[in-house]
Amino acid sequence: EGNSENLSPKEAQRKVNKIMNFKGIGIQRKREMFFNIILPFTMALWENKNLEGIKFLNTIFSIHPPLSENSIIKSFKKSFGKNIEFSKLISSTKIYFGIHFYMKEVFNYFYNFSSEK
Repeated sequence: EGNSENLSPKEAQRKVNKIMNFKGIGIQRKREMFFNIILPFTMALWENKNLEGIKFLNTIFSIHPPLSENSIIKSFKKSFGKNIEFSKLISSTKIYFGIHFYMKEVFNYFYNFSSEK
Protein backbone atom coordinates (compact mmCIF):
# COMPACT_ATOMS: atom_id res chain seq x y z
CA GLU A 1 0.00 0.00 0.00
CA GLY A 2 3.04 2.25 -0.33
CA ASN A 3 2.37 3.44 -3.91
CA SER A 4 2.99 7.16 -4.18
CA GLU A 5 1.79 7.59 -7.76
CA ASN A 6 -1.22 9.94 -8.08
CA LEU A 7 -1.65 10.28 -4.33
CA SER A 8 -4.03 13.10 -3.36
CA PRO A 9 -3.72 15.19 -0.17
CA LYS A 10 -6.89 13.53 1.16
CA GLU A 11 -5.45 10.06 0.48
CA ALA A 12 -2.16 11.05 2.14
CA GLN A 13 -4.10 12.13 5.21
CA ARG A 14 -6.06 8.85 5.19
CA LYS A 15 -2.83 6.84 5.05
CA VAL A 16 -1.29 8.76 7.97
CA ASN A 17 -4.49 8.21 9.97
CA LYS A 18 -4.34 4.49 9.17
CA ILE A 19 -0.68 4.24 10.28
CA MET A 20 -1.47 6.09 13.50
CA ASN A 21 -4.63 4.10 14.26
CA PHE A 22 -4.32 3.47 17.99
CA LYS A 23 -6.22 4.67 21.04
CA GLY A 24 -5.09 7.00 23.78
CA ILE A 25 -4.49 10.39 22.16
CA GLY A 26 -6.27 12.61 19.64
CA ILE A 27 -5.75 12.53 15.88
CA GLN A 28 -3.93 15.88 15.72
CA ARG A 29 -1.38 14.76 18.31
CA LYS A 30 -0.94 11.50 16.39
CA ARG A 31 -0.23 13.45 13.20
CA GLU A 32 2.34 15.59 15.03
CA MET A 33 4.00 12.40 16.32
CA PHE A 34 4.00 10.91 12.84
CA PHE A 35 5.66 13.89 11.15
CA ASN A 36 8.03 14.82 14.00
CA ILE A 37 9.16 11.34 15.09
CA ILE A 38 8.00 8.37 13.04
CA LEU A 39 8.56 9.75 9.52
CA PRO A 40 12.15 11.03 10.08
CA PHE A 41 13.10 7.91 12.06
CA THR A 42 11.74 5.59 9.36
CA MET A 43 13.44 7.53 6.58
CA ALA A 44 16.77 7.35 8.42
CA LEU A 45 16.27 3.65 9.09
CA TRP A 46 15.43 2.94 5.44
CA GLU A 47 18.25 5.07 4.01
CA ASN A 48 19.79 3.21 1.04
CA LYS A 49 17.59 0.17 1.80
CA ASN A 50 13.99 0.91 0.89
CA LEU A 51 13.97 3.60 -1.79
CA GLU A 52 10.31 2.96 -2.69
CA GLY A 53 9.31 3.42 0.97
CA ILE A 54 11.32 6.65 1.20
CA LYS A 55 9.69 7.91 -1.99
CA PHE A 56 6.28 7.12 -0.51
CA LEU A 57 7.06 8.96 2.74
CA ASN A 58 8.42 11.97 0.81
CA THR A 59 5.18 12.08 -1.16
CA ILE A 60 3.12 11.91 2.03
CA PHE A 61 5.21 14.75 3.51
CA SER A 62 4.87 16.85 0.36
CA ILE A 63 1.11 16.59 -0.12
CA HIS A 64 -0.42 15.92 3.31
CA PRO A 65 -2.50 18.90 4.47
CA PRO A 66 -0.76 21.14 7.02
CA LEU A 67 -1.01 20.36 10.71
CA SER A 68 -3.06 22.56 13.05
CA GLU A 69 -2.07 26.18 13.39
CA ASN A 70 0.23 26.88 16.33
CA SER A 71 1.96 29.95 17.73
CA ILE A 72 4.77 29.78 15.14
CA ILE A 73 2.33 29.73 12.23
CA LYS A 74 0.32 32.54 13.85
CA SER A 75 3.50 34.63 14.20
CA PHE A 76 4.36 33.96 10.56
CA LYS A 77 0.90 35.08 9.45
CA LYS A 78 1.06 38.17 11.64
CA SER A 79 4.45 39.18 10.25
CA PHE A 80 3.26 39.02 6.63
CA GLY A 81 -0.02 40.89 7.05
CA LYS A 82 -3.52 40.29 5.81
CA ASN A 83 -3.00 40.53 2.05
CA ILE A 84 -1.78 36.94 1.67
CA GLU A 85 -4.13 34.02 1.16
CA PHE A 86 -2.51 31.70 3.70
CA SER A 87 -4.76 28.72 2.96
CA LYS A 88 -3.13 28.55 -0.49
CA LEU A 89 0.37 29.37 0.75
CA ILE A 90 0.42 26.84 3.61
CA SER A 91 -0.93 23.97 1.55
CA SER A 92 1.05 21.00 2.86
CA THR A 93 2.87 19.62 5.87
CA LYS A 94 6.16 20.20 4.04
CA ILE A 95 5.44 23.93 3.72
CA TYR A 96 4.18 23.98 7.32
CA PHE A 97 7.53 22.62 8.56
CA GLY A 98 9.39 24.93 6.17
CA ILE A 99 7.71 27.89 7.86
CA HIS A 100 8.77 26.53 11.24
CA PHE A 101 12.37 26.32 10.02
CA TYR A 102 12.20 29.80 8.48
CA MET A 103 10.78 31.35 11.64
CA LYS A 104 13.44 29.65 13.77
CA GLU A 105 16.17 31.04 11.50
CA VAL A 106 14.67 34.53 11.60
CA PHE A 107 14.42 34.39 15.39
CA ASN A 108 18.01 33.12 15.73
CA TYR A 109 19.29 35.83 13.36
CA PHE A 110 17.63 38.67 15.27
CA TYR A 111 18.45 37.17 18.67
CA ASN A 112 22.13 36.78 17.75
CA PHE A 113 22.20 40.20 16.10
CA SER A 114 20.77 41.94 19.17
CA SER A 115 23.00 40.03 21.63
CA GLU A 116 26.20 41.07 19.77
CA LYS A 117 25.82 44.69 20.89
